This record gives sequence, structure tokens and C-alpha cells, in this order.
Amino acid sequence: FPRDKLRLGGVLGSGAFGKVVEATAYGLGKDNDVTRVAVKMLKPSALSVEREALMSELKILSHLGYHDNIVNLLGACTQGGPMLMITEYCSHGDLLNFLRAHAQDFMESFLSVDEVEGEAFYKNMAAQHARLRSDSGISCSSDYQEMQPVLSPGQTNLGVQTGSLFVGDLMRFSHQVAQGLDFLSTRNCIHRDVAARNVLLTDHCV
Repeated sequence: FPRDKLRLGGVLGSGAFGKVVEATAYGLGKDNDVTRVAVKMLKPSALSVEREALMSELKILSHLGYHDNIVNLLGACTQGGPMLMITEYCSHGDLLNFLRAHAQDFMESFLSVDEVEGEAFYKNMAAQHARLRSDSGISCSSDYQEMQPVLSPGQTNLGVQTGSLFVGDLMRFSHQVAQGLDFLSTRNCIHRDVAARNVLLTDHCV
């Protein structure tokens, strides 16, 4: 990608040898496209081993291809200066800080079985079985039943959109992480450091 078509902005994250900055890319898709992106680069103090690691990361992302639940590679600047790796911009930052910021807004609800089946991310597709309900409000069934998603991965629960956070949102985050990891496995890739701090959220909390 042409280096002169990138306008670098503020720092999103920084480590000992590298940093990620917000940037605007001009003509990333079509000539007149203006795209908000994240750019990963090395600091001047980086050693050769760090340069090799960034190049290796670029090769891996190129090999993986596109998926909704990974941070996708959009381009790279490899000539005329330090290497810059251009990826999707994740507007909500990492999941760990997102959850901490919404901790006070978490809406813990004790729903009836019918409400859970109507609103949760997964819906029971099998015939209804007798359930036992304890005093705590938790219901259980003696049979395992087939579960199917009732919302597409791109859909969000009302909680995140309104500033609150519901159990369904947490289930959705978990499901999307699992989908991303499943995709990586199909590409013979292992993450090795799956943690909330390494999960990033884009618009619509994808």
C-alpha cells in the first residue's frame, strides 16, 4: 500500500519495541475510499528479532484470509521506509477494558425458561422436556438437547446498543471468540494466548 496515502494518528497501544496507531487510509478499496484503520509498526529501538517477528505476523495474516471474527489484514507498506502493517480498526478496544468500563451497567437478570429461550443467543430446537426448578431460579433438564443460534453473529443484543450489558451479550462474545478460533484451526493456526485483553471489538460489538 502506498505510504503517502496513510495519515497516522494517535497511539492505540504501545510495547517495548512496537506500537499500534490509529490511521486514515485513502484509496484502500476504491480510489476515493477513506478508511479508518489501525497501523502496527516497530519503534526505532526494535532489534532484528522484532523485525522478523512482525514480518512473520504479516505472513500469517496474509495466509489466514478474511473472517468476521479475526482482526483482518488490509494491507502493508514494505518499501521506502519502516514496515507498516495495516489492519481493521477496532473502535471499542479490547474486551477486558470494555467489560470493566461496562461493569456498573451489567444487567444481571433472572429470566424464566420461556424468556431465556426467546431472548438468548441460543434457542432449544428439540421438543420440550420436563424441567426442575430450584429455589434459586435455575432450571435444569435431564437430557442434552440440540441448540441452534437464533441471531446471526453480526446482530447485537439490545444491551450493548443502549449502554447496558446483558448475559446474552457475554454469550455472544464467547460464541464469536469460539468462531474465530475455529476458523484459525481450519487454517492450521493456533493462537496460544486467548484472553480478554487480546479480543478486540469493532462496531456492533463484533
